[in-house]
Formats: sequence, C-alpha cells, structure tokens
Amino acid sequence: MYLHKVRFLFYLLVHTAFFSAAAEQIYIRTSYQDNNIYKYNTENSQSPGICIEIMQAVKKIDPDIDFIPTTEPMPLLRIKANMKIGDLGVFCGLIKNAEQEADFTYFNTVLYTLRYKVAVAIDDPIKIDSFNDIRNASAENNVVVTAQGSGYDNFVAKQGIMSIDAGAKDYAANFQKILIGRARFFYQSEVGLRYSIESLKLQNKVKILPTPLHSEEVFFVASKKMPKKSFEKLSKALENIDQQGGLERIRIKYKLD
Repeated sequence: MYLHKVRFLFYLLVHTAFFSAAAEQIYIRTSYQDNNIYKYNTENSQSPGICIEIMQAVKKIDPDIDFIPTTEPMPLLRIKANMKIGDLGVFCGLIKNAEQEADFTYFNTVLYTLRYKVAVAIDDPIKIDSFNDIRNASAENNVVVTAQGSGYDNFVAKQGIMSIDAGAKDYAANFQKILIGRARFFYQSEVGLRYSIESLKLQNKVKILPTPLHSEEVFFVASKKMPKKSFEKLSKALENIDQQGGLERIRIKYKLD
C-alpha cells in the first residue's frame, strides 16, 4: 500500500502538475508545437529544433530545471489555451502582440528574430519589395495564405491586404493552395518556409522571394499561474545562456543569425 501511494504521488508530480519544486529542483510542463520542424523536430537527433536545443541548453546550465513535455505535440491554438488555464507552465517560441502579452508572461531574453517573407509558385515572375506590391499585384488569385492560429492573418490584414486565407494549420496544405492556384502568396517566417520546402521536397515547385516584409523577436512565455520562484529561476538560466553565447551558437546553427 505504501509503495502504491508513493508511485501515485510521483505520477501526479510529473504528469499532472505543470511545475513542482522539491528543494531547488523544478519540473516545468510544456508542449512541443506540431507542424513546426525548425522549432521542434524530435525525429532529427542532430538538429532537433531550435526550441528543443534551447531547452537542452537550459538543462545544461541549470540541472535543477526539468522540462516535462506532453506526450504528443499540440497545435499552437491548443498550446495557448492550455497555457491560459495553467495546464502548461511555459512555451518556447511566441512573438509579442497585445493579445498574447495579456494572456502570458514574457521572459526578457530574446531567443531569436524571425524575418517574414512570401513564397510563390516557382514560375511566378512577380517581384515583391513591400506589402504595397502585394496590394497592387494584378491577378485574380492574389490571396495570401498564412498558418491557422499564428495570428499572421491579423497582421497581414492591417497592411491593407483583403484576400487572406488562414484556414490550414500545416505547411503542406498551404503550399498546395499555391500550387493549385487557390492562392498566390504564402506569408510565413523565412526559416519556416525554408525548412518546410526542404522537408516536403518542393524546391522545384515553389520559391521564397528575397525581400523580408517584416521581422519580429521570439520569446519564451510563461503561464500567468507559474510561481514567481520558478519564473525567476528559468529567467536567470536564459539570461546566462545568452551572456555565454549559447543562444547565438544555436541561432547560427539554424541560420537565424
């Protein structure tokens, strides 16, 4: 009976609570994001994703911090919903906007900067230097696709773009819309476009236009329910990694420098 109770308590510690502290050890529940292989790619041990490598660097610099990922990756909308209710403690890889700053607590350390570009069909002759060029492009299918739940559709709409499709959450579906003529532009981070084109073997079918249209910094975020002591411990670890050049080395590896 005693052994059974011990096992049950351990299960609650690791699998139910998003965080726990025993002495200086803390366990922080998180989730990997699905359909985002440059951030989370567990099938590639050499390049498991920038966020996984950052979490590994945290563990190396502070062995008292343990990230406990969910059993399966989640779509971003579900991750944010679970963060809001406290089922997840932290998440690696959010940009700042007013809505998300109201919902989550941001760590100060900038993890990396994303440059946003558009991908088009390989035979599309268009040249884009700004959103104005997209607005003025002459074609019936001047639709801009973005990833579902990313919030990019709201940003693109603020640039005066009227035809936006944010109905698909994965890269393959959005590229398919380009290839069958349902849309002309796929607005996404350059690194996301690059990794997905390589993984989907679309190098001969689509291309990334060279001019960045926007850039944004990316951060670790915490649930509002995360205890202050745990937040401060992780915050210090991230600052130390940055000061020692660890984040820069990871950024260079993933061509985000």
